[in-house]
Amino acid sequence: SPLTALFLLYGMGCLFNPMNILRAIFSVVLCMLAFERAEDQKWAKSIIWILVALTFHTSAIIGIIIIILFKYKPKVSVKNMLKIGLLSIAVVKEFDILLDIGLRLLPRYEVYFGQDKMGYVKSGSISYFIVFIAFFIFAYYFRKNFVLEVKSSEDRQGEAIRELEIYDTLLWINVFGIVIAALSVQLSLMNRFMFLPLFMSCILITKAIHSIKNPGTRLLVYLAIIVCVIGYSYIYLYVAENGFGRDGVVPYLFYKM
Repeated sequence: SPLTALFLLYGMGCLFNPMNILRAIFSVVLCMLAFERAEDQKWAKSIIWILVALTFHTSAIIGIIIIILFKYKPKVSVKNMLKIGLLSIAVVKEFDILLDIGLRLLPRYEVYFGQDKMGYVKSGSISYFIVFIAFFIFAYYFRKNFVLEVKSSEDRQGEAIRELEIYDTLLWINVFGIVIAALSVQLSLMNRFMFLPLFMSCILITKAIHSIKNPGTRLLVYLAIIVCVIGYSYIYLYVAENGFGRDGVVPYLFYKM
């Protein structure tokens, strides 16, 4: 029966890696429910959803920081960005101290820092850092459309202000993702905390695209992004892996043509 076959696959460990990915996805879905409650200022319910998400994956801890961003809505300005930039540099510089504190709070992760695993743990990739930076530049450029909407729409100004606040919150989440990506260059284990900011940054990009009023321009931007994503995956998942793909998996068959 299918259930017996599934049990055998599970018992032999064949589904462990996919299940780890599924745990992270379930965690993101639950965090999204929490963020919906946060948008409606139902803070207790949003925290409860984050706690439930934490039972699936520890990366959901990032959701608490995101809820704080939803609550306080920090202003997007050059001054605030510079402050975050300086703070991020300090965090990266003193990362070993912060890592030691983190391991004291979560001692079960100490197993990853044995001598036999240090090479793997310490190796990180700069690719996601570049992706987050590119997302930020793109989204920050189109923020002007939301600001213009607030200034020009008198009949729906309240709604326009709300849309700008949500957009700015997503922009700050992207900035937080930049910091995590920078830390993951030093410690690849930080990648597990990158999934949620990356997911939210993708939502940010779609909002930026939909803020473009001209349909022709919007279509051209969509096509340009599609080309960039396929090009990125071709280099990152095919060329960089010597034609074998990541873990032997190639995302598109035409890469081999």
